[in-house]
Amino acid sequence: MEVSEEELKNMSPEQIAELQKQNCIFCQLGSGKVPAKTVYEDEDLFAVLDINPATPGHVLLMPKEHYAIMPQVPEYIIEKMFMAAKGLSQGMLKALSAKGTTIFVANGMVAGQRAPHVMVHIIPRVEGDGIGLVVPRGSIPDEQIKVIKERLGPLVKQHIGESTVKPPQLPQEPTPEPQHIPPPEAVPQTTPDLESEPEEPEQEEPESEGKVAKVGVKKDKDFLYYVDKDGDIARKKLVRGKKKKDDVKDVDELIKEPEKPEPKQEQPEPKEPQPEKPKSKDKKTSTGLEDLANG
Repeated sequence: MEVSEEELKNMSPEQIAELQKQNCIFCQLGSGKVPAKTVYEDEDLFAVLDINPATPGHVLLMPKEHYAIMPQVPEYIIEKMFMAAKGLSQGMLKALSAKGTTIFVANGMVAGQRAPHVMVHIIPRVEGDGIGLVVPRGSIPDEQIKVIKERLGPLVKQHIGESTVKPPQLPQEPTPEPQHIPPPEAVPQTTPDLESEPEEPEQEEPESEGKVAKVGVKKDKDFLYYVDKDGDIARKKLVRGKKKKDDVKDVDELIKEPEKPEPKQEQPEPKEPQPEKPKSKDKKTSTGLEDLANG
């Protein structure tokens, strides 16, 4: 769209920006109206191969929205641009066997900006590629350095302020809450009385009829309680007067003590035979004739 100088003077800044966007070839590349060799694209950025590269693989990375110079670009777009430039640089080192990359932004015509659309140049480099991107070395007096620092410092802080880009926070592990351990209950320690005799446990009375507290035989008015051969408590009704064969004749028959086995007689252990004493050779046995001769 062509406008005259008179029309351009009467246009507002917004109208001028819209006019620049309509005439910007790079905005048309981003919207797809003009075909391009795109190597990267997302919702905010796109990167294309330069048709007039400084070296093979020279990439132009830029925002899809039209921004003429770098100060107009929002901070989050700047952050995404340089993160994308980092990834493109790493891709060049591997895919193109580059030994390095030159990454720069020409901000303003005096700085070498030729297109009215801000962009980042990523240029793969090899030894002897002949690119003369060499920054000359100069020197200035210390007083001039001091003046530059005094002027530049406050203005940099004013324009940068507190950066909205914050480092990512690592997830923090939850701190476990200290567990409350109740103190052990105090157990009263009693000193045993050695002189006192131990108390005997009280004997409980039978709870109901048919049960006795002690194992054995119990006799009451009408029934006789005893322990049968299976070890259970049984009872027998006592019959008054005439006794029958099936009746119990005597309580002693029920509580007969088991016969104790007779103790075995210990047999004396056999004594070992003692060796006979040898008879003395010097002692002579006397005969009856010698006794008569001596008499």
